[in-house]
Amino acid sequence: MDFLHGGNELKPVIKEFINAIEGKANLQFWKSIYKIKYMYGVERISAWIIKLFPYVVTEQSTDMRSESGNIISKILNAPNESMIGDKYVYSTYSIKDFPSGIVEVPMKWINRGNAIDLMLVSGFFGIKQYPDFYLEPVISWAICEIEEYKSNFKFAVQNIDSAVLKK
Repeated sequence: MDFLHGGNELKPVIKEFINAIEGKANLQFWKSIYKIKYMYGVERISAWIIKLFPYVVTEQSTDMRSESGNIISKILNAPNESMIGDKYVYSTYSIKDFPSGIVEVPMKWINRGNAIDLMLVSGFFGIKQYPDFYLEPVISWAICEIEEYKSNFKFAVQNIDSAVLKK
């Protein structure tokens, strides 16, 4: 699947965004943005929101092993084949198959001969809602010491994900 082909799949979705802005919202379309199906005890997403993600997260084993002997996997982004036509209706994707919108970049800061391990974190941190129900993404960045980041930031993001999914 090339990106232009996936881009054509977005045209009807973008048209519905434009219609909503112009006051001609298609309620059936908007009510079908996100549907959960249960298959074999796992939640699967089956709705047009899948078309907004041209790539999905996949895991691939490598030939490398950790110090403890475990196989090291790398995370890749693969084309989202469920974008095409109505394939999204039969999707087997779960929420974990989509990119988080957060990018993490480990870095080392050398200050007066002292090396400090840091993490640069950037991306979509949340959503702001206005009194008229208009939504705006909160895009930001942070630099944290790695140990602080591992113990606090990941926990906060996991709790946010859980709270959002349960509503």
